[in-house]
Amino acid sequence: LRKEEFHFHGLIELHTDEIPDRKDYDLWVFCLLDEDENELYRNDINDPEVLLKRRSTVEVDTVLEDRPSHYLLWPHSGEGFGERLIYEIKDAGPVVFKLRLK
Repeated sequence: LRKEEFHFHGLIELHTDEIPDRKDYDLWVFCLLDEDENELYRNDINDPEVLLKRRSTVEVDTVLEDRPSHYLLWPHSGEGFGERLIYEIKDAGPVVFKLRLK
């Protein structure tokens, strides 16, 4: 049997309005999720430009086992983790999906 894979490439515009402004974030967990909110991809954000909300985009270029429908932002500071925020990818800017057979 051949297995489907998805090549996901896109610049995702992060929804950061709900993340409180802080200067002590050490990372934001960033994940691509399937429609059941299972993690397909994770790449923690530690770029100060993003953590300080001076830039609100991340580029993703990866091969996934399923098509993502949402992304997760989960900020972390010296006080621990904040609220887990989940957004639909269709609202995050243009992305390209290419179906591949393995």
